Amino acid sequence: MEYKNRCIKFDLPNGKSIDVLNDVLTAIKDYIQSHQSAPESAGLLLGYQNSVTKNITISDCTVPQSNDIRTRFFCRIKDAFHFMSLRTKAMIQNFYIGSWHTHPQTIPEPSSVDWRDWNDTLSKDKSGADFFVFIILGTKEFRIWCGDPISKKIVEIFESEIHEDLYIER
Repeated sequence: MEYKNRCIKFDLPNGKSIDVLNDVLTAIKDYIQSHQSAPESAGLLLGYQNSVTKNITISDCTVPQSNDIRTRFFCRIKDAFHFMSLRTKAMIQNFYIGSWHTHPQTIPEPSSVDWRDWNDTLSKDKSGADFFVFIILGTKEFRIWCGDPISKKIVEIFESEIHEDLYIER
């Protein structure tokens, strides 16, 4: 996977954007399933929505812990650390925005389990933003989806257009 040491901006369906900060990408890239025995990994995404621009920033994440369930083709967040982190980070205005996990595929495709979990999230959870964010890391690429808790639609989102190393404002 090509790794760029920078924040990456993605376009949302409503014309706003999501910034995934470098620290988040640095933390999760260490869990890419790059060898045959590497288990799937998962964590929560935390961040905030700017009250003026309505853009979303993913500024933090949790990483796998000892009580999480992890096998080659399955993972489940179970460790209390993840949920304690949500409470702690809320004190500094970082809220639950979604989740990330890995797949042992070059270019990850959501499984039926992923779609079911994401739809459950839209129905049952509360996000700190207008959208939930779901990231899957493959061995060479990662992909991002956003889910609208009102319409219940989940769509893939893509990196914003870049010109001369600067994002073009939409």
